[in-house]
Amino acid sequence: MRISTNISKERSSAWAAVSTALDLYYLHRNPDTPLEESIPALAALKAAGKCKYIRLCETSAATLRKSCSIAHIDTLPIEYSLWFTDHERNGLLDTARELGVAIIARQPRDDSQAQRRVPGNLRPVDEIEKLATKKGPGCTPGQLSIAWVVAQGAIPIPETKASSRLEENWGSREVAFTEAELKEIRVIITEAAPKGARYDLEQLKAVGI
Repeated sequence: MRISTNISKERSSAWAAVSTALDLYYLHRNPDTPLEESIPALAALKAAGKCKYIRLCETSAATLRKSCSIAHIDTLPIEYSLWFTDHERNGLLDTARELGVAIIARQPRDDSQAQRRVPGNLRPVDEIEKLATKKGPGCTPGQLSIAWVVAQGAIPIPETKASSRLEENWGSREVAFTEAELKEIRVIITEAAPKGARYDLEQLKAVGI
């Protein structure tokens, strides 16, 4: 969908019906509309009181910087977890922090069973599970992973359809780390980095990473 910068006419009946500002309005990747057109449209909606915050979908550091040069982007959702830390190395996290863009971490949980199906991941999975056990009988690898994401300054949004998993995720708030534990985790995810490609080449082009 092409976003028009002309919102004064309230051509969309949906927007015309919005009397209370939406908390968040975001732009999915759209190769057909230049940032110079779509970003001002988002900013105009925010200025008109239709939304409180605007965000992009996961993108590259260069695209985020260009977008923020047009209008401030409030948040950026990215995949970020113990099992995916590429954005620590490709400049995206550093750029977001520099520009004051809040990082929303998608898929922040550790999924041990899924990771065990990827050749080469047994060692890091085992190490994370051992660390969770050392934290106490009530700490799960999933809680440890979510808490680690929070410790990096990101906002986790774990998905679930089960009430038991929701309660488990909520329990991650009780997990805290010592400096030694954070260093231990960093060694695990650096020296025993999980294996497995995230996207194929065509998907990478679409994401713009």
